[in-house]
Amino acid sequence: MITLKHDHGALIEVPIFEKHKRGKNWMAVISINPTKPGGLGRKFMNRAHGEYKYSIEGLKKGNAIEFGADYYSSKLNRTPKRFYGVIVEITEKELIIEEMKTGRKAIEYSESNSGSVK
Repeated sequence: MITLKHDHGALIEVPIFEKHKRGKNWMAVISINPTKPGGLGRKFMNRAHGEYKYSIEGLKKGNAIEFGADYYSSKLNRTPKRFYGVIVEITEKELIIEEMKTGRKAIEYSESNSGSVK
């Protein structure tokens, strides 16, 4: 389990983030969709600014989520980083996530425990 701090409806902490100017970062609620990249449908969360990373508006307990942090070299070689998990609790100041090895595992866990995620 990991705990991420949030404030004013946006995450302050994230498990992965590429700071380089050629980095590409995102957070998304995921679902199975064989027609999309990696077989995952993604509902991207809005990016926040300043010390904030992503809006958490609309997130709920049981959502399967993905964080992406890719680095692109000057020759456009991509170095991908992914973090998958399921939201197990949202408190006034924290988002608690159970980490999963793959997006598919996160979605299956979310679906098999819908309404009863710890």
